[in-house]
Amino acid sequence: MKNANRPANTDEPDSETPWLATKAIWIMDAAQGPWCAHVSCIKPRWPCIASAPRHDMYTANDIVPVVRDRTEINNPHPVYNPFASNRIAKSFSTDHVRGKVIPVYIGLIKQCDDQMERLFRYLEDAGQDKDAMIIFTSDHGDYLGDHWLGEKDLFHTPAVKVPLIIYDPRESAGGTRGVVCRDLVEAIDVTTTITDAAGCELPSHIVEGRSLMPYLENREHPEPQSHAISEYDCSNHPARAGLKVAPRTPGCSW
Repeated sequence: MKNANRPANTDEPDSETPWLATKAIWIMDAAQGPWCAHVSCIKPRWPCIASAPRHDMYTANDIVPVVRDRTEINNPHPVYNPFASNRIAKSFSTDHVRGKVIPVYIGLIKQCDDQMERLFRYLEDAGQDKDAMIIFTSDHGDYLGDHWLGEKDLFHTPAVKVPLIIYDPRESAGGTRGVVCRDLVEAIDVTTTITDAAGCELPSHIVEGRSLMPYLENREHPEPQSHAISEYDCSNHPARAGLKVAPRTPGCSW
């Protein structure tokens, strides 16, 4: 983290996210017939290093206030304690680290935004924007000091409440454009939705989750979700040792 405010030794076009967008455009442009592109940006994440000008685009003044309370670490839950006391969590408990790392993290998010704009512009220029479903989501969030934690380790809102935006160009989805759906959904619903949207039969013995097409087409969902499940595998996490849990026991997943 000590180098977070320094520019990476990679030029902006060759850094991870722009490079990935370039390859995605190349693949989409070369595709013959229907295609599906899974464009998975590795950033923002460790190491929080950005190419110029992203490394100093934002300052500590752009950081939203931290969400935490001293009561969270007074007599903490046995599972919570080893996560809140590890090296990364303790680092992000200091204003110095947050003020140095988070501005770069924001810069990396802005880089993702700019590259998505580039991908959308390609689809428009190629005449494919009216024939491509676009799903934007993330696998997890990051605490960055909220609740005295770092990374993604537990189940508070900063870690598990991720964006999910779906654009379906078909007329059948016209009535839900710009609508915010408040129903519970899970990450495993995305694959099912893509399969359903493509008109394919769902291999339920392989693919879990529910199709979200009813929400897009403004229909009542036949399987409304009453709860959502988050799972974390700590078998390779230092907290496991502190909890005295063997790597291959069921207790390593919460």
